[in-house]
Amino acid sequence: MKKMHYLSIFPALVLILLQLPIAHAAPGVRSAAASMPVTHTIGLVLAAPVHVCVGATITLVDTAAGGHWSSRNAAIATVDTAGIAVGVAAGIDTVLYVVGTDTTITVVTIDAPPHAAPISGTPTVCLGSLTMLSDSVAGGTWECANSNAVVTGTGTVAGISNGVDTVLYIVTNICGADTARLSIMVATPPTVGSIAGLPAICIGAHDSLTDSIAGGRWHSLNPFVATIDSFSGVATGHAGGVDTIQYRHDNSCGTATATFTLNVVAPPLPGFIAGADTACVGASITLTDAAGMGLWTNHSPTRGAIDSFTGIYGALLQGNDTIYYIIANMCGTAIALHAIYNDSMKTSGSITGMDTLCAGSTTALTASVGGGIWNSSATMVASVDFTGNVSALGAGTCQISYLLGSACHSVSLFPLTVLPLPDAGIIDGPTGLCLPVNDTALLTSSSPGGIWSSSNPGVATIDSVGIIVASSYGSTTFGYTIQNACGISVDSFVFAVDIPVTAILGPATICQGVTTPNIFLGAPAGGNWNSSNFLVAAVVGVGGQGIVVGTAVGTAVISYSLTNTCGTTTTTEVVDVINCDTSKAAVGSAVFATIPKLVLFPNPAQYGRLFASYSAPGAVDATCTIRNTAGVTVWSGTLPTNMPIELHLDLPSGIYFVEAEAGGYRERAKLDIER
Repeated sequence: MKKMHYLSIFPALVLILLQLPIAHAAPGVRSAAASMPVTHTIGLVLAAPVHVCVGATITLVDTAAGGHWSSRNAAIATVDTAGIAVGVAAGIDTVLYVVGTDTTITVVTIDAPPHAAPISGTPTVCLGSLTMLSDSVAGGTWECANSNAVVTGTGTVAGISNGVDTVLYIVTNICGADTARLSIMVATPPTVGSIAGLPAICIGAHDSLTDSIAGGRWHSLNPFVATIDSFSGVATGHAGGVDTIQYRHDNSCGTATATFTLNVVAPPLPGFIAGADTACVGASITLTDAAGMGLWTNHSPTRGAIDSFTGIYGALLQGNDTIYYIIANMCGTAIALHAIYNDSMKTSGSITGMDTLCAGSTTALTASVGGGIWNSSATMVASVDFTGNVSALGAGTCQISYLLGSACHSVSLFPLTVLPLPDAGIIDGPTGLCLPVNDTALLTSSSPGGIWSSSNPGVATIDSVGIIVASSYGSTTFGYTIQNACGISVDSFVFAVDIPVTAILGPATICQGVTTPNIFLGAPAGGNWNSSNFLVAAVVGVGGQGIVVGTAVGTAVISYSLTNTCGTTTTTEVVDVINCDTSKAAVGSAVFATIPKLVLFPNPAQYGRLFASYSAPGAVDATCTIRNTAGVTVWSGTLPTNMPIELHLDLPSGIYFVEAEAGGYRERAKLDIER
């Protein structure tokens, strides 16, 4: 059986003769390791790893003689019969030494020489700036050949001083060292000085600009105003305005720019003098010229004087004069002319006529000097025709002027006042109110300052500010009057004072089949009548009255409904329909000799004096109640049956409702008290 010897840890039995590689070669020169003779005892493996560089040799020795050497992978390493192994390519190979049936195995590592790839990055760095370099092979170290630049361990290069430096990237291993180089320029950023030259030139003129730093280029930012030669710096003006001239220096470290403001001045233009061509002696006029920035003067200082800056000209003597407007700048002088005639002053006379009118009226004004022109300062207030007839159009004041044809005639003025026509405006507010829920309301008018009045103060009054106070049911018309010197204006407003339905006045018992209708009164009037049983008692509404006819013996409920500012309210009255003939026969004709009736007289009652008579079967006294239109009891007492009695009532003027009841019979009547 063949015997194999593998890894063992007995280094004392091993003799290794090793020639180490050179530590560093000169920069940029690749180095290789020398051959390494090894003495190896059969059956034992070297304790230390066996390395050989590509192209180098190592001698393997075994203590057992007569054996045979071989390599398992000749593409990695070869070994001859003498045990000299040669590195062919980087990798790991196994070298065998066979003696008889025994085999010794030695693992040999073939190392490749180091290789630095070309350096990548910008070969220029600005003074005081940084640039990044890199190499595709990791693990190397960076160096600079001189002090123009410095480099960090990450390949960051900083420019220190102007000039050229060489950046080194060194890669080392057991087989030696390899160096990549890159020349790098440390450049200085560009600089410029200050631009010198004329700050202003005329259109068509030239300006030679200079800068203390040579080598730059000139540029115009507004070539419409001025252009400049890129190399010589000669600027030429083309149009009035302001241009910015730039001087630029460029290199790899950037651009430096100096600027210069150049004014291009256009020759002055005289413009056109605007203003009157006639001046009145003793008066002044103002002349203008749109060109501006000029000075005023005149040809004849004895005839007139003009302010040099404002253009105000004062006429001194009658005659002709010439006005000059002079504009000058660095590119020349321009003059505008204006002929003027100084005329003597004349009067337009005086105006007479009415100075106060009502709107819509007319008057005629008269001027003491004929041939002039009439005019109004406010045509919305008054207009005037060519003869002096004035039409007053709206309230306000204005000036009626009268001017003769010559510019040097004085203007006659006539102040005119137009008074407005009275206007009561439009009354606004509620059209009514409900008693007793509310007893006040407010009316307003679109025209202030008027006087309020009421056509029926017994129903409602109104004060000076339009506050209404209602005291009784009914209606009134409020008037609003405005009066001034031009007349009177009145507006009216109909106002209703409503109450809810308070009572039905009528007999509680009626006879069947009586052809004379029974009259029921509703308070207040204007509502709708209804019967709960038309087969017993039929009712027909006529205004505020209900005409009730008994058609059959029985009981019906008569109702009265009214809709007004109080809303919709209803009151009812139970009515018994009896057969009066049968009832008389049963109890005696004396009892039903008369139908119950309540009589009030005089009605209307004057100053509260009233006589009341209640006629009904029997001799039982009646209970009497008097209520106002709001349904409030204002008097109560007893009425003897079938005998008139005088009632002394201390009640204000108004409408009241009287009710008398005795022996199951009830009657009602309406009472009007006048004071």
